[in-house]
Amino acid sequence: MKIGKILITSLMSAVLWAPFPSLAADKKIVSDQATKGAWNVVCKDDNGTKRCAVIQQVAARVGSKSNIQQRMFAIELLRKENGARGTLILPFGLAVSKGITINIDSSKNETPVIPFKTCLQAGCIVELEFGAESLERLKSASELSIKFYLAANDQKQTFNVSLNGFRQAFEQIEAAENK
Repeated sequence: MKIGKILITSLMSAVLWAPFPSLAADKKIVSDQATKGAWNVVCKDDNGTKRCAVIQQVAARVGSKSNIQQRMFAIELLRKENGARGTLILPFGLAVSKGITINIDSSKNETPVIPFKTCLQAGCIVELEFGAESLERLKSASELSIKFYLAANDQKQTFNVSLNGFRQAFEQIEAAENK
């Protein structure tokens, strides 16, 4: 089971890091990883510089008797100066022209609409940016709500992303990259 989890994390890293050429250029598999609550910490050496990300993905079983799982969403965040940046992958079938909004712990401060960047074989991609204040709110929150519309019926949907372990995971990548 642990080998399967490592393989899934490694493959997820390859899919998520593809938009970041400096991380995807080196074909070496992940050199360091850990789990903090609902988050995976993944690090690799990039020409002597340690690059790390926090990753979470959620999959659902396809059919009641199937062992096949379909990814519902994946989120990866990397450290940047004064905040974090990252990628969110959502499934096909969304009204991409309407973008998404996010909300930390159901606060009244929902973000402006964030557009989809593109849709690829892995799913529909949204680039995320969090400033220092938003990152601190993420570290102390319990969930991140992602709101979007379905293309088929224009119905608004919400994915709630667990932030259990996010603080510890993000602080681990900050410490690893500062060594």
